[in-house]
Amino acid sequence: MLRNYKKISLLVIAIILICCNSVFAETEHFEKGDLLFRGKIAGVGYHTGIYHLWNWNMDPDERESHYIIEAPGAGKTVWFQTYDYFFNTAEFKRGGSLYPTAAQRQQIIESAHSRIGYDYNFTKGYKDRMLYDEDIDQYRIYRTYRCDGLAEHIYEITLGGDGIVNDTDWKTLSPYKQMGWMPLPRPIPPTISSIVITPSTKDDQGKYHIKKTVTIKCPKVSDGSRGSGIRRVEFWLDGRKIGTDDHPVLVKGTYKITYDTTTVDNGEYNLYAKAFDQAGNYKIASVPAVIENVAAIEKLFSWQGYDLRLTFSRDPKGPIYTIYYKEKAEDSWTKWGEYDTKDSGLYAGDIILNLALNIPEYESEADDAGRFTHQCKLTAIGKDVFI
Repeated sequence: MLRNYKKISLLVIAIILICCNSVFAETEHFEKGDLLFRGKIAGVGYHTGIYHLWNWNMDPDERESHYIIEAPGAGKTVWFQTYDYFFNTAEFKRGGSLYPTAAQRQQIIESAHSRIGYDYNFTKGYKDRMLYDEDIDQYRIYRTYRCDGLAEHIYEITLGGDGIVNDTDWKTLSPYKQMGWMPLPRPIPPTISSIVITPSTKDDQGKYHIKKTVTIKCPKVSDGSRGSGIRRVEFWLDGRKIGTDDHPVLVKGTYKITYDTTTVDNGEYNLYAKAFDQAGNYKIASVPAVIENVAAIEKLFSWQGYDLRLTFSRDPKGPIYTIYYKEKAEDSWTKWGEYDTKDSGLYAGDIILNLALNIPEYESEADDAGRFTHQCKLTAIGKDVFI
């Protein structure tokens, strides 16, 4: 019985963990300018805040990486606050969005940001209004807000008309009423039209064959006409980040990096781009890539009391041979010369090097023995060396 109880307990815990982990991913991603609503604190009213931005130096799946602007209450001014604090202070209800354009979203957060430091006022000065002040017997502008008044005023001046709800007085407006008028947000993840790698060749399986230094480009990354705008694009090779193009655009832009493929081993990889918008929503696109750099090949030979070392590396002009020599085993290698064969591919014949003149000579057949007194013949250099 106890064993079954433990199994049931573990199952319940696992379900709770799965649900808790999935809630944030499904219902807590927003766009700039969306409204956020939470429940009552100690039985006192609902509360609303304006989603401001994502701190792009942090993981977007962490609540601490997101910021809101709110009028928190009596004795406090309009301020920035982390979404984590907003979420945990009372029961989080949901977000809401009227789906403004990208330009309107930018205006919403800029207008809200300009109200940072304004005082709190629950009654007549609930949304930055010009009202009659009996104490001074004249009209004056109340540079004050409460939470719902801040959201209402920002939406009125940005979207025009009635803003969120058609409120006529501080008594008729409430965060709860706003929540009823705001549809659930539908975060708009970025789109990546394609990934282009140059120079490269593409085989019939769609794999990009690349070597040396390449440019990796996403010609069109977009967050749509009603999104938050693109923040940056990260480029990854399997689990290794190889570069970031970090510049914000309101709707769409081109993102690219250059990458030296010789910094990793040859082989097949998944190369992908991860585009983030300014609210932390992201989208991934990928292409298969095959890195095919030819590493330097080394051969050792002996000639008339000298040890010789030949290294081979491939160049766009053809193979390059470098000769080193040393007289004694304990000596360090001394570079004799570097020779470009001007060959377009593989060299199958033997290589004759005139060491006295540092001039390479090539012959397809072995030379006669008499020439060995002045020349070094590096034999057994065939196609197998260059593969």
